[in-house]
Amino acid sequence: MIKNFKLLNNKTIFYFNDNKFETFPNIWLRDHIKNKENWDFKTNQRITYTANLDINIKVKKAKLLKKGKFIEILWSDENIPTKYSYEFLKKFVKKG
Repeated sequence: MIKNFKLLNNKTIFYFNDNKFETFPNIWLRDHIKNKENWDFKTNQRITYTANLDINIKVKKAKLLKKGKFIEILWSDENIPTKYSYEFLKKFVKKG
Protein backbone atom coordinates (compact mmCIF):
# COMPACT_ATOMS: atom_id res chain seq x y z
CA MET A 1 0.00 0.00 0.00
CA ILE A 2 0.94 3.66 -0.25
CA LYS A 3 1.93 4.61 3.27
CA ASN A 4 2.49 8.30 2.66
CA PHE A 5 3.51 10.84 0.03
CA LYS A 6 5.36 14.12 -0.16
CA LEU A 7 4.58 16.83 -2.70
CA LEU A 8 7.63 18.70 -3.92
CA ASN A 9 7.95 21.44 -6.52
CA ASN A 10 7.92 19.29 -9.70
CA LYS A 11 7.77 15.78 -8.29
CA THR A 12 6.00 13.58 -5.80
CA ILE A 13 7.61 11.03 -3.50
CA PHE A 14 5.57 7.94 -2.63
CA TYR A 15 6.39 5.89 0.45
CA PHE A 16 5.19 2.29 0.38
CA ASN A 17 4.36 -0.16 3.16
CA ASP A 18 7.44 -2.29 2.38
CA ASN A 19 9.69 0.64 3.39
CA LYS A 20 10.51 1.39 -0.25
CA PHE A 21 9.90 4.75 -1.87
CA GLU A 22 9.96 6.20 -5.34
CA THR A 23 10.04 9.71 -6.77
CA PHE A 24 7.89 10.43 -9.80
CA PRO A 25 8.11 13.64 -11.83
CA ASN A 26 4.72 15.35 -11.84
CA ILE A 27 4.78 15.58 -15.63
CA TRP A 28 5.18 11.79 -15.81
CA LEU A 29 2.26 11.20 -13.47
CA ARG A 30 0.08 13.67 -15.37
CA ASP A 31 1.06 12.05 -18.67
CA HIS A 32 -0.13 8.67 -17.37
CA ILE A 33 -3.70 9.71 -16.54
CA LYS A 34 -6.21 7.14 -17.70
CA ASN A 35 -9.58 8.89 -17.60
CA LYS A 36 -12.17 9.56 -20.28
CA GLU A 37 -10.81 13.06 -21.04
CA ASN A 38 -7.23 11.89 -21.58
CA TRP A 39 -7.42 8.25 -22.65
CA ASP A 40 -9.27 6.37 -25.39
CA PHE A 41 -10.25 3.11 -23.72
CA LYS A 42 -11.40 1.55 -27.02
CA THR A 43 -8.04 1.93 -28.73
CA ASN A 44 -5.95 1.94 -25.51
CA GLN A 45 -4.25 5.16 -26.60
CA ARG A 46 -3.55 8.54 -25.09
CA ILE A 47 -5.80 11.38 -26.29
CA THR A 48 -3.83 14.21 -24.70
CA TYR A 49 -0.99 15.58 -26.78
CA THR A 50 1.71 15.40 -24.13
CA ALA A 51 3.92 18.04 -25.74
CA ASN A 52 1.21 20.57 -24.82
CA LEU A 53 1.36 19.71 -21.11
CA ASP A 54 3.00 22.20 -18.77
CA ILE A 55 6.34 20.68 -17.76
CA ASN A 56 5.99 22.42 -14.39
CA ILE A 57 2.50 21.06 -13.68
CA LYS A 58 1.46 21.28 -10.03
CA VAL A 59 -0.66 19.21 -7.71
CA LYS A 60 -3.58 21.24 -6.35
CA LYS A 61 -4.67 18.57 -3.87
CA ALA A 62 -3.82 14.97 -3.08
CA LYS A 63 -5.12 12.40 -0.61
CA LEU A 64 -4.83 8.70 0.08
CA LEU A 65 -7.94 6.55 -0.38
CA LYS A 66 -8.94 3.09 0.86
CA LYS A 67 -6.07 2.81 3.34
CA GLY A 68 -3.42 3.50 0.70
CA LYS A 69 -4.77 1.38 -2.15
CA PHE A 70 -5.11 4.59 -4.18
CA ILE A 71 -3.97 8.18 -4.23
CA GLU A 72 -6.26 10.83 -5.65
CA ILE A 73 -4.53 13.80 -7.29
CA LEU A 74 -6.08 16.99 -8.58
CA TRP A 75 -3.80 18.53 -11.19
CA SER A 76 -3.53 22.25 -11.82
CA ASP A 77 -4.86 21.78 -15.37
CA GLU A 78 -7.75 19.44 -14.50
CA ASN A 79 -11.10 19.95 -12.73
CA ILE A 80 -11.65 16.32 -11.72
CA PRO A 81 -9.17 14.41 -9.55
CA THR A 82 -7.40 11.36 -10.94
CA LYS A 83 -6.87 8.12 -9.02
CA TYR A 84 -3.62 6.20 -9.25
CA SER A 85 -3.51 2.74 -7.73
CA TYR A 86 -0.80 1.31 -5.54
CA GLU A 87 -0.36 -1.49 -8.08
CA PHE A 88 0.18 0.97 -10.92
CA LEU A 89 2.78 3.03 -9.05
CA LYS A 90 4.56 -0.03 -7.65
CA LYS A 91 5.19 -1.33 -11.20
CA PHE A 92 7.52 1.61 -11.76
CA VAL A 93 9.59 1.39 -8.57
CA LYS A 94 13.24 0.98 -9.49
CA LYS A 95 14.77 -2.32 -8.46
CA GLY A 96 17.80 -2.38 -6.24
